[in-house]
Amino acid sequence: MMRLNHFVYFSLPACLYFTACSVAGDSTVEGDEGALVGGSIAKDNEFTSILNISGVCSGVKLSDHRLLTAAHCVTEKSLSETFGANLAEGYKPGAIEYMTAQHDLNRADVPWSKMTIVNTFLPLWWKEECQDGCTVDDYISRAPDLAVIQTVEELPGRAAELDSSAVNPGDEVIITGMGCEGDPNSVDEYGRPIRRLKFGMSKVIRDERYIPSVYEGYIQTNGSTNDASAPLLCPGDSGAGVFRYDPADPSREQLIGINSTFPYDGKVNLHTRLSATSAYGVAQWLESMLNPPPIRPM
Repeated sequence: MMRLNHFVYFSLPACLYFTACSVAGDSTVEGDEGALVGGSIAKDNEFTSILNISGVCSGVKLSDHRLLTAAHCVTEKSLSETFGANLAEGYKPGAIEYMTAQHDLNRADVPWSKMTIVNTFLPLWWKEECQDGCTVDDYISRAPDLAVIQTVEELPGRAAELDSSAVNPGDEVIITGMGCEGDPNSVDEYGRPIRRLKFGMSKVIRDERYIPSVYEGYIQTNGSTNDASAPLLCPGDSGAGVFRYDPADPSREQLIGINSTFPYDGKVNLHTRLSATSAYGVAQWLESMLNPPPIRPM
C-alpha cells in the first residue's frame, strides 16, 4: 500500500471496540455497524462541515466562502513525491473546483457544486520550509500542513465550530475521513472505488519517537499497529476534520485538527493541530483568514 500519494486513506479496524460503532452509545452519532472495515458510516446530518474536493482530498468548511484543507492537497507535487510551495493549477485564482457535502460519493445523484477559486492561502511557514520541496518526513517534522481556500460561490454544508483550546494526551477525539475502507483497491458492486464519509473514536497520545516540534504542530493519535481498535489514516482522508468529543453534546462539530499523514509502521496518525498552543501561531493565522483586516482606501 502506498503511504501517501497526494491524499491519505482511512481504515477503521475492529469496530467492536468502538461500542458498537457509536460514540459513547449516543444515537446522534451512531453509524451503520459493519458497513465498512470496522468503522461507521456518517449519516447525512452528521459532520456536515466536511466537504469533498473533486473526489480527491477533503476539507472543512470554516465560513460561507472559506474551506480549510491540507497544504499538500493544494500544492504542486513532483515526480519524486515531494510537495512544494507553489499552488497546483486547480487552486490558483480563477480556477474551478467541484465540491460536495454529500457523504456517499458512489451515489448517482451527488450534488457537485462548481466553485470558483478567489485565492488559496498557504501559511508563510509552509512556503519557507517547502520552497525546495518537502517530503512526507520533512513536513511532519516541521511545518504544520494546512491551507485555506477562498471561493466566489457560497460553499455547501455548514461551518464547523473552530476550537482553539488546548488538546492534550488522553483527550477523546473523533476522526473523520473519506478514503478507502481497509483495502485501498476496494470497489463497490459496479467496480467503483468506495468513497464515503466515515468516523471513529480515538485518544490523543504523545509518541516520544518524534521531536518536540512534531507534537507542537500535530495532534497524534494511535494507529492500528499500537491499538487494534484505533482508526488509521491512509490515502483519501487528507484535509478531513478531527473533532473534540463532547459527551454532553456528541453532535457538536468542534474542530481541533485536520488529517495530514501517518508513518509507514501505522503506529500513529498525524493531524495538523489548530489550538492556540500550536507551533507557528496556527490559531492566529486562521483567525486572520476568517477575519482579514479591512482594506484601507488609498
